[in-house]
Amino acid sequence: MKFLQYLNDTTTGGFNTPSGKAPEVIKTLAEEASNWIYYFLTISIPVVAIIFISAIVIFSTLMSTSTDQEKRSFYKKSLKIVLISLVIVIVAIASIPIVLAKIGGLI
Repeated sequence: MKFLQYLNDTTTGGFNTPSGKAPEVIKTLAEEASNWIYYFLTISIPVVAIIFISAIVIFSTLMSTSTDQEKRSFYKKSLKIVLISLVIVIVAIASIPIVLAKIGGLI
């Protein structure tokens, strides 16, 4: 509800008031957005990484136990896709501090 209050302040003349409330409102909105992005990234991306790691274990086990050539090639392709996705997630986790620093104005 705080978000709606700040949004209401900016849309009902917050920018035109001589009191200068608009920069404070925008700063507060940026801080709230930064908090939400921080919580979203720090909770969801590690969960996705755990899912990818478990998929790697499952596909590599299935590939090693399979004797059928078609199944082995399917598991190999699936394993490649999961590994590429895991690398993307690792890059995203590494970029969280950089993104948050950009949002916070530290860089």
